[in-house]
Amino acid sequence: MARNIEIKARARQFDELRERAAQLSPDAPLIFRQQDFFYDVPRGRLKLRQFDDGTPAELIFYQRDDRDGPKASYYTRSPVTNAEAMHSLLATALTPRGIVTKERHV
Repeated sequence: MARNIEIKARARQFDELRERAAQLSPDAPLIFRQQDFFYDVPRGRLKLRQFDDGTPAELIFYQRDDRDGPKASYYTRSPVTNAEAMHSLLATALTPRGIVTKERHV
């Protein structure tokens, strides 16, 4: 499985931070809008990620500790060609847990 380190933090004065980051970067910021559909599974976490820009959807299984602070996340991703059909299948076989809509600024 691939691994990354996750750090979640609240940002005060987000607009000012975004402007400062744009000043430091030689490239224009990238903005990703996505929806994550979560499903209950016996271990780990499973989500179907869809993008608003037409990027192919992904099915993502991952495992990470439920604790504050930096933590390792081990994950596997697989492309999904028909996100609606995959969501229908998963929602039939598993209990849907929730949906998170987010916008990422990179």
